[in-house]
Amino acid sequence: MKITALAFAAALISLHSFSQGMYGFEGGLGRATAGKSYTTPVFTGYVLGKLTRSFYVGAAVSYQQYSFRYSYNNSAASLTDGDIISIRNKSSYVIFSPKLDFGIGYRKYFHLHTTFGLGLLAEGYQVSNTYGTYAAAPPVSTGHDTMAVYSTHNLPTLLSRYTIGATWRIPTLRYWNIVVSGEYAYIPTNLSTHGPALRTNFYCFTVGISHKYPMTFVEY
Repeated sequence: MKITALAFAAALISLHSFSQGMYGFEGGLGRATAGKSYTTPVFTGYVLGKLTRSFYVGAAVSYQQYSFRYSYNNSAASLTDGDIISIRNKSSYVIFSPKLDFGIGYRKYFHLHTTFGLGLLAEGYQVSNTYGTYAAAPPVSTGHDTMAVYSTHNLPTLLSRYTIGATWRIPTLRYWNIVVSGEYAYIPTNLSTHGPALRTNFYCFTVGISHKYPMTFVEY
């Protein structure tokens, strides 16, 4: 969380360079698409500079947590020692992304956006349930069972993420807006660097506020 706070502070410092743009903060809930997933928190902050009346470009910093249990559904007959049967993953990433935003309509209340970002591992753990042999009491010398093995070291320290999303902006006092957003993320990174591929996508819904700078005119 300290990394997230520092990243948001850096975004605030850069606001002065966007005289015709907007900034905002949002928080909400998200869910991975792999296996049995759990609802997790999402936070994001962004700064956008105005290119045209409809297009904005800028940067976003997000904190996302992925939490799911994924089973590989291996048949019992095909299992050998060391095979991974399932993985429990709970990991959090701070994601830095350039952001492209497009406003639709005359008032630009509805916006579409897309990002590509790189995430740094903030915290997390991973447990792999593996098939293995154990020593048994006589008359049977050995047996087979599943064993839980901590595999947190297999979490990638860096992941990539592509997103598309939509935002509805509700005007309030002066240049402040209430924003409601939905976003879907494609994550091509393998979330376990050892064993079978472990990948998930992610969707989230957030609510927040944004501030849009007023149009300024310079007299020559």
